[in-house]
Amino acid sequence: MTAPKYKHHFHRHPVKEEWFGKYINFEGGQAFHSRMSALYVVIRDDKSNGDTPHTHDFDEYLSFIGLDADNPDYLGGEVDLCLGEEQEKHTINKSTTVYIPKGMKHLPITFKKIDKPFVLAHLFLTDSYTRVE
Repeated sequence: MTAPKYKHHFHRHPVKEEWFGKYINFEGGQAFHSRMSALYVVIRDDKSNGDTPHTHDFDEYLSFIGLDADNPDYLGGEVDLCLGEEQEKHTINKSTTVYIPKGMKHLPITFKKIDKPFVLAHLFLTDSYTRVE
């Protein structure tokens, strides 16, 4: 039997764990020979607070996505995210995507209230994740 022609287009996500909990991710350069990488984590509680302000040499998108299929705009929680050198604080309480251009300082992130689990997707326009503290 011939091997499937498009098998290389699929990447099984191993589960990893860091300060923000268990997550799945891929680095486009390793998984697909592309310049797109992602990290996905389900936020379930407010223990996932932390990390330090940093920058990247690539654009990043942070998508906060509610999991209520009948009300997808409902995030299920409240999150504070700081942007820029001045640490301008923004509160997110609905499904939202934040664009962070390369070089923009961002974080910390604070999960203030979690009523229902939601997804935080980090989407990176790069083949591998790097950061500058």
